[in-house]
Amino acid sequence: MALINPQNIQFKVGEKKIIRLEGKSTSGYDWSSHYDKELLHLSKGFKSVKETIPGGSVSEEFTLTALKPGNTVLKFFLKREWEEKAEREMSVAVEIT
Repeated sequence: MALINPQNIQFKVGEKKIIRLEGKSTSGYDWSSHYDKELLHLSKGFKSVKETIPGGSVSEEFTLTALKPGNTVLKFFLKREWEEKAEREMSVAVEIT
């Protein structure tokens, strides 16, 4: 699996890729996503850190699996659960062949 952080992703059905986003989970922020569930399967995890600082950042990893051919936009939002507006947003164009 490739570790990526691009604006565009191209991959084949059945292929997996990882996107790592720097998070702020220790201060209440969490990355959420919106995507086409017919084209992609997405699972979320956290990068283990050997040394942590209270209130420091922890990376969040999203493993993408291409399910069927097509094009879509994968959107990520960094926000606290109780807040309406995201602190940061990221969009990734996805092409699956």
